Amino acid sequence: KKIILLLKIVMSAVLLFTLFTKVGISEPLSLLKNVDFGILFIIFILSIIVLFIGSLNIKILANKLNKQIGIWRMFNYYTTSHSIGNLLPGKFGDLSILYFFKKDGLKIGESGAMYFIDKAISLALLLLASLIGMFIFIEPLGRGTIIFLFALFLILLIFLLGYRKIFIFAKRILGNYLQKFEGFQSTIELYLRHGKKEIFYNFVLTLVRLLLSALVILLAFKSIDPDIQIRFIHVITIYALTAIISLLPISLSGLGIRESIAVLLYSYLGISPQLSFSAYLLLLIFKVVFTALFILKYFIFAGHAKADSSFDLLTKHNPP
Repeated sequence: KKIILLLKIVMSAVLLFTLFTKVGISEPLSLLKNVDFGILFIIFILSIIVLFIGSLNIKILANKLNKQIGIWRMFNYYTTSHSIGNLLPGKFGDLSILYFFKKDGLKIGESGAMYFIDKAISLALLLLASLIGMFIFIEPLGRGTIIFLFALFLILLIFLLGYRKIFIFAKRILGNYLQKFEGFQSTIELYLRHGKKEIFYNFVLTLVRLLLSALVILLAFKSIDPDIQIRFIHVITIYALTAIISLLPISLSGLGIRESIAVLLYSYLGISPQLSFSAYLLLLIFKVVFTALFILKYFIFAGHAKADSSFDLLTKHNPP
């Protein structure tokens, strides 16, 4: 595992170094010196809203299990696990949210089912947006193939609507670990039989989150070059394509792959590699800052919680 992690770090480093070599560093950095701080503030607010919607998605699913977790408590869980996910390879860090749910009486299988459904909805929307995006970046002669893939995607989606098919699919992904997920299958069945309203709400909010995430990227471009001409639909599809490709387990949380693919796709639209790289470098800085802030917030609040527990224990044994 350490060798695989090392290889992923090397791959990310090589991709970023190659990108720096091809695009250069002086021009992107000079572009970043002229950013519009007013737009940066809007990006900051929208990024918080995107994270809030993500936590609201999980809360809606948790309510179906009669677990009334407060929205701010859920926001704390979600942002902390999201930040850990930015630090660890793949998406394993995101699974740390299952640990937090244990404090609220959720079995690992129940919270794992919530996580699985939420991620499945996100993945379905990203795949749909990616397929639409391929119409833009593939020559007309290849569009017949894309139509076929789109139809195949719809058939697979309908096929997966059977809860037992979903369970089999999850079993293949989780393998022997599924035995530790007590309540996973029953929770999946509960959502698909009686939680269609919650799944629909999750779907709508996930769509809003996707659009806002794309808007953040568009504003990153606008903060550097206010006169840039770029269609929002292009930003949405490139965001989806890079998100899907970043899931490939060959780099550190998609670092290097995401930026390289984005620079390539935007160049097809006539956007200079220097400008697109500057925009994604700006977004990477935001990501690092958010990760540091939320990790720091977790340790600060965790420290306060331990201090409060110690004080309660002390006063219990030594009443005034």
